[in-house]
Amino acid sequence: MPEKSLTELLAATLPQALAQEPAVASALERVRELEQRASTLAAQQAFLERAPREGLQFPGDALKLIDAAKLADLDAAYAELRRGRPWLFRSAASPAAEKLALAAPEIERMREAVKHGALSRGVQALRPIKRVRS
Repeated sequence: MPEKSLTELLAATLPQALAQEPAVASALERVRELEQRASTLAAQQAFLERAPREGLQFPGDALKLIDAAKLADLDAAYAELRRGRPWLFRSAASPAAEKLALAAPEIERMREAVKHGALSRGVQALRPIKRVRS
């Protein structure tokens, strides 16, 4: 059973004749507007808190691109952003994988050097000499 809103609770507690008064009706309308604004702000806060875990680079800008009604379901909102605007998200690679990708040419050059013996002579010169005792 869905929880009743504050506006519904106030309207239910007021007598019917009093609820029809223009001043009371406008006050109830204002309470409803404030309640909707509070729920929108709570949904926006939840969106912004989840943004780092999703890899969103510019959460404030992304929030402007989403309809406030769609923020009720954050999974759907992020899925729609990923599908429609993938450039807003960082790559799925971890920071360590990104560093390795940057160093890949240097690592490959070192592997080639080892294959051709360029590094092995230097390593052998630094090794202690094991002598056979007679």
